[in-house]
Amino acid sequence: MRLVGRGADEFFAGYDGQFRAGDNPEERAGMVDYAIEAAHDTVLQRLDRLNAANGYESRVPFLDSAVIDFALKIPLECKIREPEMEGKWILRRAFEGILPDHLIYQTKRFFSQGSGVSSVMRRLAEKKFSEADLEEFNRRPGNPLLSSVEELYYHRIFKRTFPDPCFDRLVERWDPLRPAFFPAWVKPDAAYPGM
Repeated sequence: MRLVGRGADEFFAGYDGQFRAGDNPEERAGMVDYAIEAAHDTVLQRLDRLNAANGYESRVPFLDSAVIDFALKIPLECKIREPEMEGKWILRRAFEGILPDHLIYQTKRFFSQGSGVSSVMRRLAEKKFSEADLEEFNRRPGNPLLSSVEELYYHRIFKRTFPDPCFDRLVERWDPLRPAFFPAWVKPDAAYPGM
């Protein structure tokens, strides 16, 4: 059995980068609501698949009904500290003195970056594909628009494993850097400056 932190980002406003894109507290509140509503399609689905594929049994204390009920009653200004727009602020404060500060106050990173797998997979993908391969793939009508040779590598693995076109519709892309991912009130460039 494993304890996992799923739900903390959604219910305690941990997606700081996205919330920085909000012009006012109402927009940020809408972003938090959207993250909560989308959780079953993203993080919870990934956790379920991880458990099933590896025979794990996970416990998700941040998704306990009493914790969720409590989290929904916490005012947004206690979750997102201004002016830094630091997410999960009340949760971070709750763990001060219990966990090391470098864990409590680390910056939010994509899962693949935080786990360290991103650079390993990028190097592996770059051995198999070039930027020219990516450009050629993206020019072909009907292909999904990919943004890196790493995505091309993953796409080829997927298509080799599931060659029938019917499987394509079962895959939904989660890509926070593409405008289509965000609801209309989110500005992706502001959410992820420099990317």
